[in-house]
Amino acid sequence: MKFFKSRHKQSRNNPQTADAATTVANQAAEFQSPAAIDAAPIISPAAASMKLDRYDLHTLVKKISTITTDYNQTRAQLQAQLFAELEEQRETRRTVKQDLAQTNHRIDDLNQQLAKALDNTDLTQQVASADEQLQTLQAQIDNQQVTLKTLTAQLVEQTKKQRALANQQQHLTTTRQRIVQTLHAEQDPLKLLASVETYRTQLEQLAGQLQQVNAQQAATRAQQTQLTTATNVNKQQLQQLKKQLAAAQATKMAAKQAIQLRAGQQSQQLADLATQLDQLTANQQRATAHLAKLNTHIKLAKQQLLDWFGTTHQVRQLNTDNEHHYVVALDSFLPQQPVALVQTVTRLLAAGASTVGLYSALFDINLVAELEVWADQNQLDQQQLTIINPLYQLQNQGIATGEPVQLPTNIADQQWDAVNHVRTVTLTDNRGQLKVDYQTDDDTRIKAISYLTNGHLIKRSFFNQHGLLAANALFDADGTLTQEQYYRLDGLVSLIVDYQAGQQVNVKLFNSSGIQTNTFTNTATFTTWWLTHYLPQPCAMVGLLENDTYQQLMQQPQIKAVPFISATYTHSAQLTTYLQQTTQTQFIVANYQTAQVVIQNSPGNLELLYLNPVYLPAQIDNPRQLASS
Repeated sequence: MKFFKSRHKQSRNNPQTADAATTVANQAAEFQSPAAIDAAPIISPAAASMKLDRYDLHTLVKKISTITTDYNQTRAQLQAQLFAELEEQRETRRTVKQDLAQTNHRIDDLNQQLAKALDNTDLTQQVASADEQLQTLQAQIDNQQVTLKTLTAQLVEQTKKQRALANQQQHLTTTRQRIVQTLHAEQDPLKLLASVETYRTQLEQLAGQLQQVNAQQAATRAQQTQLTTATNVNKQQLQQLKKQLAAAQATKMAAKQAIQLRAGQQSQQLADLATQLDQLTANQQRATAHLAKLNTHIKLAKQQLLDWFGTTHQVRQLNTDNEHHYVVALDSFLPQQPVALVQTVTRLLAAGASTVGLYSALFDINLVAELEVWADQNQLDQQQLTIINPLYQLQNQGIATGEPVQLPTNIADQQWDAVNHVRTVTLTDNRGQLKVDYQTDDDTRIKAISYLTNGHLIKRSFFNQHGLLAANALFDADGTLTQEQYYRLDGLVSLIVDYQAGQQVNVKLFNSSGIQTNTFTNTATFTTWWLTHYLPQPCAMVGLLENDTYQQLMQQPQIKAVPFISATYTHSAQLTTYLQQTTQTQFIVANYQTAQVVIQNSPGNLELLYLNPVYLPAQIDNPRQLASS
């Protein structure tokens, strides 16, 4: 298992072996920026004519250091001043744009008010509606009058007919009465009988005619009644229509009078609105001209920045004061970039960081010792380094108790391997055997003990710098790892990792009372959880940008990233795409050339820290301030 491999086998995953660390230290001492190497041979004609042999190298370096200090201070002040002026102009432009937008909005409002002031649609609609109503009512009145005339004519005709029937009735009645009188006047019975026979038919006819006339009179009276009723209804309707006609005429007249009245009011309102519109239009023109002038100044200022600093974005040094804390992700640098790892830690400390955290996800109980060796070999002050590691944090909980590990007393035989610092111990019960590994620099300190039964490894124990039990690895009969047990300083178990067929299947976390509190699938998910809850905050995680593991760390929301961009990654297409799309503004860069790639491809202001801040351009000229038109 990788966590308990020998020191030699761990060299690929640990920061460095002793030999590698020595090489790194030598490489770091000899490191020179490619920018400095490229720039060195380029000498201006004026510089070439100087008698450089009159000065020794120390004097020249001291002289240029003095110049550099003044130059850096003045350059920083100049950049700050230019950006301050640019920001002031931009702020003014924002204010002018806001004022212009408000002016345009007010102009739109006034134009709407002008249109509304000239709008008589409501009154003209009332007049048109009244006209339409008048036409409709007049047509109805005309129809009613025609109907009334017809009804009147019909009523007159019925009256005439009724009068004729009355005359006919009178004639028939008179004729009948005359015959009756004639019969009453006859005294002679025989003549009376003869007269009755003579007038019977005539009287019967008269009776029938009189009955018909009476029926016709009744029918005529009924029709006359109906016509009279219809005439009265028509007259009432006609009277109502005339009232409605009068009301519509009054509405039309009132609307016309309102139009005339409004015309007088509109004249003054239009004059006032026109005056306001003229004022706003003048303000709009002045603001537009001011905005154009500001745009010109801003364009000029940006060109000035581009000419002098090569970018229109502000580039500051990464802040490394006591309020800003940095953690370097060791696993992202190793094994590809061991030199850059040392340089990054050294540069952060040199830039003012009081401490630098060293983070690793590696489950290695020797990590502390290995980092101590690594720090010593690279002349790093261990007091300024903080180890940040899940296993280290768990195993350093509690107070160290118990006695350092010692060999048992029931030893039957032992053999010492001075080359590998291993003691093979056979116990008196003749059933068990121990292989004891000692520290390479101290043959009295036990590092690990392997327990063998009948030649098979069943258990291996590891001990910390205090000689106390730090971890156990348990194996089955065929030597397959089944479980790892990690302990606190006070001897309580802190973490148990179960294995099946060589794969992690369960990780159990225990608290300070020995109670299991969490369960995880593997150490990777445990590490992710640990970063969420126990990564020191606030801090920024520094790592090699091109490393996949570091890119995954950058995706975790609780981690603030400060990527390191190596010289070998400078001209990568992936880097260009990343810079153009990212919102990341803080980077550590290998050298001047790398910084330029970041500056030219990033969309905003930046904070950079150079591993090699020394860059001497071949020549600089006096800056010339651009004149505004």
